[in-house]
Amino acid sequence: MLRTALSRTRKFALLLAALLLALVAAHPGRALAQDAPEDRHHELFLPALAAGAQPDVDAAGAPGSVYVMTNETTGNAVAVYRRAANGTLTSAGTVPTGGLGIGGGLGSQGAVVLSDNGRRLFVVNPGSNDVSVFSVKPQGLVRTDLIASGGIRPTSVTVRNDLVYVLNAGGTGSIAGFRLHGGKLSPIPGSVKPSSTATAAPAQIQFNAKGTLLVVTERATNRIVTYPVVDDVAGDPIVSPSVGAVPFGFDIDRQNHLVVSEAMGAAQGTGASSYNLQNDGHATPIRQSIGNGQGAACWLVISKNGQFAYTANAATNNLSSYTVAADGRLAVLQAAVPTDMQPLDMDITVNGRFLYVIDGRSDTIRGFTVNADGTLTDLGVQVPVAASAAGMAAD
Repeated sequence: MLRTALSRTRKFALLLAALLLALVAAHPGRALAQDAPEDRHHELFLPALAAGAQPDVDAAGAPGSVYVMTNETTGNAVAVYRRAANGTLTSAGTVPTGGLGIGGGLGSQGAVVLSDNGRRLFVVNPGSNDVSVFSVKPQGLVRTDLIASGGIRPTSVTVRNDLVYVLNAGGTGSIAGFRLHGGKLSPIPGSVKPSSTATAAPAQIQFNAKGTLLVVTERATNRIVTYPVVDDVAGDPIVSPSVGAVPFGFDIDRQNHLVVSEAMGAAQGTGASSYNLQNDGHATPIRQSIGNGQGAACWLVISKNGQFAYTANAATNNLSSYTVAADGRLAVLQAAVPTDMQPLDMDITVNGRFLYVIDGRSDTIRGFTVNADGTLTDLGVQVPVAASAAGMAAD
């Protein structure tokens, strides 16, 4: 009888093991959630979709979303908005970054950026001196890392392939480099480099078109500073004077033309200027500043085809559009496209069809259609944002 009981016990154990294996096979995600220790630090965001519904897609067939950081002192988060094919946005909730905001203006561009392939989202946490990394999934965002920024008050980030650099605007100002692998960032030894001076007030960091140069605008020094990148490590800063006052936001086209907004605005007759980024790292002006007659042109983006540029003019509550010639020369296209009060960060969708901007006084996102001739058509107010919102990335 004892032998029979043991035999039955073994059969029961084998049956139980088989059932467990079947459960694991049927629900592999649950097993991974228990086995992978990093998953304990992830937040999964699931958009509010009706049963069986699919996310809206654009004409290229890719899901559309807009990401903005809340920048709140009690806990930073990414606010996610679903984009319909006609450009309409729908609020789809928030995902905690694991870090802290500062509750006010960052004085920067590039606080929220997507990787070139759109599979990773990077967000600065200026109140806790760290950076969050998210994996962009069809069902939402999954946080894969939270790492110290390598300095004080990170305000801007840039990525090229598996190389990430962060601009730290606090203290004396610095940049710091990281390698990206499997959704995790690892600091690059020797990559931390200072601003050109201790009181530079840097505004943005971005790779050039080839990924061989980092560009930083410095508002307080009226300088454009570049850092050559060799074997993933940034070199010493190379300083070029800005042709306009208070260089702020910028973008770089595929021909290595640097287009910079100038935040001093109409008083000096400035709005934007363009430069050639030389192989030696210097930024050579293409021509003098092109005024738009507006005030505080702080944020700037270039259209996906490289033919147009747009500034957000915070002091005059509007946007300006420019044509960008093949040689990088600028000309005003639309001097003043009305927005709500105090336009701030903005971005253009990957398909190039829509531009979105944060309106700082009304705490909303406003949308525009980007027409074939570069002009903008107002889509109206789309969705509310946090009063402290900053940074924007659109796919």
